[in-house]
This record gives sequence, structure tokens and C-alpha cells, in this order.
Amino acid sequence: MRCAMCQAENLADSLFCTECGAKIEVPCAACGGTNPAAAKFCRRCGAALVATQQPTLDSPGRRPGSPPAAGREAYYYAHDAERALASARQAQEISRNLGEPPVLVGAAQLAFGCAHLAAGRAADAIEPARASLDLHGRANKANAGMSAALLAEALLQTGDLSAAQSTAEEAIALCRRSLRAVYEAAAYGVLARALLRRDGAAARATAEAALASVAELIERTGAKTLAPALCEWRAELAAALGDTSGRAELLLQAMQGYEEIAAPLQAARLKKEMNA
Repeated sequence: MRCAMCQAENLADSLFCTECGAKIEVPCAACGGTNPAAAKFCRRCGAALVATQQPTLDSPGRRPGSPPAAGREAYYYAHDAERALASARQAQEISRNLGEPPVLVGAAQLAFGCAHLAAGRAADAIEPARASLDLHGRANKANAGMSAALLAEALLQTGDLSAAQSTAEEAIALCRRSLRAVYEAAAYGVLARALLRRDGAAARATAEAALASVAELIERTGAKTLAPALCEWRAELAAALGDTSGRAELLLQAMQGYEEIAAPLQAARLKKEMNA
């Protein structure tokens, strides 16, 4: 049983982490809710927690120390649009079969937002991300930060920088309250890029502070899956400062990092960008 806070391995019947003392909970792949470590079925939606869990970044190809995530996030981070869409449709089917409770509808909308972003359709991701944030805000506040971070990324990619900044700040606050450190790190990444794209080199200090927060959260949680993305975000800072060689070096590190965590589509995307 892996601790979500420090990533230490614990015995299957553990209730608290023997490394950091955090309460051990099991995430549900269907609705995103958390459950006691010994639970076999989700207390929110009734889905089985073992037999029907969706693929995660703990599946073959996941590097030790990266954060556990439902299939929607795993495929989103891997830039695998086809599997992300299949995961979203599966979440939608589960929701419908169980009478579309708000918590499951929110999870399905979040999954569709991830799928659109993975496919490069940021504008299409905004509506499901907003719907997910609204539903999670009312029915599953622990996941509201995830939805806000996704919405912030979609807004950033469509060029709505002010909205991306404010939504990223909202996501950071929500994630901090619900102890969603991985998504807090992602929201800091959006914040840094929104500031850089709006203010350029003048945003250096605030962007560096945001990226330092990302690095600290990755180090604290062991969320190595975000390490290549952090290199990309630092490359954007280097570009804003006119550091061409630094940007190239950081993009190379990011590409190598994606290869190490078995995200070949992300690596291929960066290789194409570097050769353009």
C-alpha cells in the first residue's frame, strides 16, 4: 500500500503511513473519492476498488515515486489522447449505470477535459472542466482542486492569461486545503507560465517563486511524473529571459524525462518542437 503523501510502501492492512504518519486512503478510479485503506468498494459510488481500477501511472512503464492517478490523468500526462478519451467514455458509462450521481458526473467531465487537452483541443476542454469544478465544488470538495487545475491549464492554452492566472490561484488554494499536492504543483506551473506569457521577463521573480514551489512539492511527494513538465516550464522562463542555450538544455532534459517515465508521445512532441 503506497502512501499518497510520501510514496512510502506500507503493509496492505496499514491505516497510517509508517514513514510520515499520514492517513492511508485508497482513491476510487470511478469517482475520484477517497476510501479507508481496507475498503473493497468505494463508499461514495460503490465501485470496486481492486478489480475495476482504471490504469494508473503505477501500471507498467510508471517510474517508482511518481504519483498514483486514475487513468484519465495517466493518459493525459502521457499525451495519449486515444486512451484518455476511452477512459472518459468509460467513466461516463459508469456514471450513467449508477444513475448519474453528481460526484460521478463530475469525474466523467474531468476525464473528458483531460482527453481534450491530451488531444490538443484546449478550447473544448474548458466546458467539461468548468462543469467538473462546479460539480466537485458541490458534491466532492476534495477533488475541486483537480478540476480547477485542469481548467486553468485549458484557459492557459487558449490564451486567456488573466483567467488562467486567477483560476490557477484558486486551484492552488483548493489543493492546499484538500492536500492534493500533485495538482497544486500543476497549478503553480500554470501560474508561472501565465505570468511569463503576459509580462515576459518582468515576471521573472514571481515565475521563479512559482516554479520553486513546484520543485518543492515534487520533492516532498515524490511525484516524479511532473519532473519533465517542470523542465518544460523552466525552459519557458529561460526563453523569456533570452537564454536560448538554457532553454534548449532544459527541453532536452524534459524529453529525456518523458522517455524515462514511459511517455513516448510527450517525448516525440518535444523532439518535434526542438527540431522545428
